[in-house]
Amino acid sequence: MKQTHKYLLVALLLIATSPLMRTQAQVITDELIEQQTLAAVEAITNNATTDVSLIEKPQQTIKWRHDVRIGFGMPGLISNVMLTDSAFYEDVDVRPLSLSETIHNNRYDFGPRTTLYNLFGEYAYTVKPWLSVGGKAVFSGYWRSKYNVLTGEKYYSDNIYTLSAILNVRFDWLRRKNIHLYSAVGIGISTRIEFNNGIIVPMYDTTYFGMRIGRAFYGFLELGAGISGIARAGIGFSFNDKK
Repeated sequence: MKQTHKYLLVALLLIATSPLMRTQAQVITDELIEQQTLAAVEAITNNATTDVSLIEKPQQTIKWRHDVRIGFGMPGLISNVMLTDSAFYEDVDVRPLSLSETIHNNRYDFGPRTTLYNLFGEYAYTVKPWLSVGGKAVFSGYWRSKYNVLTGEKYYSDNIYTLSAILNVRFDWLRRKNIHLYSAVGIGISTRIEFNNGIIVPMYDTTYFGMRIGRAFYGFLELGAGISGIARAGIGFSFNDKK
């Protein structure tokens, strides 16, 4: 009988304490979940902070945004055609001249001619480290006068000018600290002005091979075709916006 009472007492004790055990276990479980949640939030916050810092301070890959250059080009076929080709002249009167007209024409002759070929200025904006877009203006002209061979009096001036505007795209295919190698292609228009007459024609310009030597201030050499000439040289300057 005493043994039965003992078992009954133990059973009652277990029944009485089981809610307390369950409560204690729940408290421990809640504490573990809270600690894990805080650790996860802290990790996410640290990653977000790192990502924001990277966005605010991106890696600079373009050293200079703006590029300005001036240069001179040796004439090629296109620049010669634009400035001196007879296709731009009006039809010449080929009828036989009378004696008086022959005498009149022999009284006049042209003086020396001054020619300026392919003086150009160019601006480019760097879109990517290897890609720049911009514009180029090219000027050419020649000047000469017709004189009276007997008196030396100037009869008239025979001046011709060409001015071209080109939209240019440049590709840098080798970039080093002090040297860049590149190619370029451009399209635009050219105008030819003679006396009071003028014409406008489509025009192109290409750079097959270009070499830039220097850093912010540099010199360049080019081989190409089009309105800028077949061989070009000049100087340039690269810079960024003021902050």
